[in-house]
Amino acid sequence: MEDEARRGVPWALMSYVGGKFISILTTLVLARLLVPADFGLLALASIATNFLYWVADSGLSSAVIVRRD
Repeated sequence: MEDEARRGVPWALMSYVGGKFISILTTLVLARLLVPADFGLLALASIATNFLYWVADSGLSSAVIVRRD
């Protein structure tokens, strides 16, 4: 089990770095293609989306109790 974990770490790291690289590359391409007003709107939407993802990923969603009617 320990050996499998050691082999998985580089793959997880490459996946994380690759995702961040693609995100930065996409942002740079869109910054070049869009007019400043549209890119500003994209930036605001990106901030809101990242915040909502952070809230959902923080475990808050599993702590919500739903009442059955």
